[in-house]
Amino acid sequence: MGYWASFIALDLEKIEANKIVREMKDKLKKYNNIISWHNPNYLHLTLNYFDWLEETEIGIIEKLLTEVQNKIPDKILIKDEIICIGGNENKYVALEIDKKNLIPLKKDMDALLIKHRLDYKIQEFRPHISLGSIKKGSLIKLKNIEQAIGVKGISLYESKEYSISIMSRCKQYNKK
Repeated sequence: MGYWASFIALDLEKIEANKIVREMKDKLKKYNNIISWHNPNYLHLTLNYFDWLEETEIGIIEKLLTEVQNKIPDKILIKDEIICIGGNENKYVALEIDKKNLIPLKKDMDALLIKHRLDYKIQEFRPHISLGSIKKGSLIKLKNIEQAIGVKGISLYESKEYSISIMSRCKQYNKK
């Protein structure tokens, strides 16, 4: 048995995540009829994405997460808001994150995944928190927003093939 669309992500403090979603909903209230907002309980920042994982690989990743647990930052800084309104393509509402304090954690995760010979390809790291999707939209970027959000821990998420649920936490590790 395997899992598709598995990923490692930072989990955000629930109270702060709910507050940010409320603020964005208020800021974009005239567009709320075309925005499908994500559940704030599942807001996360993806660090590593995997197309397909076998059961044995899930176990290896769970062990690797304990090795990086002490490197999880206390807070991450929201750098910009990416908002998409109007146009023809599927787009999203997201918060762009400053990656400076995430680089050491990301490099360590990448190195551990390669060391343990997992089928993993290093990709460009563009940290963001998706808040919702817009069926049709063009990109509008609001700059120079500075707001910190607390990080609760790190998790392995999974989506089981043909599952009704989009994703679930397979394993969660809070900061040490």
